[in-house]
Amino acid sequence: MAKERPRAVFISSHVFGAEFLAGMLARNKQTSEGISFELVVTVQPSPAISTVGVVSLDRLAAEHSIPHLAVPTVKSPALAAQIHTKQPDYILAIGLSELLPAYILDIPMQVHGARSRHSSAHGVLGVHPTLLPQGRGRAPIPWTIIKGLKKTGITAFMLEEDADSGGIVRQQEMKLAEHETATSLFQAMSKMHGRLGVELLPALAKRTLTWIDQDTSQVSVWPRRYPEDGLISFSQSTASVDRLIRGLTKPYPGAFFYYRDQKIVVNSAIPTIQGHGVPTGQIIEVNSLGLPIVACGDGYIECIDIEVSDTFNFQVGESVEPRRN
Repeated sequence: MAKERPRAVFISSHVFGAEFLAGMLARNKQTSEGISFELVVTVQPSPAISTVGVVSLDRLAAEHSIPHLAVPTVKSPALAAQIHTKQPDYILAIGLSELLPAYILDIPMQVHGARSRHSSAHGVLGVHPTLLPQGRGRAPIPWTIIKGLKKTGITAFMLEEDADSGGIVRQQEMKLAEHETATSLFQAMSKMHGRLGVELLPALAKRTLTWIDQDTSQVSVWPRRYPEDGLISFSQSTASVDRLIRGLTKPYPGAFFYYRDQKIVVNSAIPTIQGHGVPTGQIIEVNSLGLPIVACGDGYIECIDIEVSDTFNFQVGESVEPRRN
């Protein structure tokens, strides 16, 4: 007689979660020792909230004949009650913009009649796109580039009430390219989530989940970023401005400056460290694309791809505005 598969509920609203689930489901089909997904939940954020990478998991759930539920928030006793009816051994929650409340975190423990929230055979797992305990918090991809890190990765960990604080289950590392952008790093992270889903399935299926506590002496917490934080200060070093542009390019809102009262979003640029002897923020040249080369603290930034709502000619000797009046 075949052993009953562990039951799981999956919660996400992000493409990273979709990739993770797709990887796990693909592996699930190929093995006799898998897990049974009883419910997939898509958390649909308010249209007023700007969140990168939001997707619905309804199609993926339908392809695998898994019940699907769309909800506006995870902070809902009604959602907790629905999850509880599925009697999950594991809850997997990936790419959420809000923390799971204790009454959802405790469901697997209650199902098992256990005294601890997590064990090898039950618990709640999440994935964070940094190498925890470094980079707890928000906007991990932009911060990774803005801070000039040489490597990053993703961490599977046990979820607790405090953000990104639980025990580490598994990590995957990657080195950053010299001119890594948010676009390329987002794509790489998406693929890593798919591979991690494949990698973690056996431990869940065999109920052999293990983790190690985070080293609290190494914790760093990165704050939330807002679109207005992308305003470029050309008085900073060329390297700093370059990292800001690369860290905030698509799919993020972008680094920007103002010129003639128009917002100019810089999608890509070429940095050059070189003395120039002109005030920072001044246009020292216009390139063959008709785009400005702007003086920074120790060099200049040549704009290669921009977004602007109006068309006009950039003029050498004029300065970009540090802020809109």
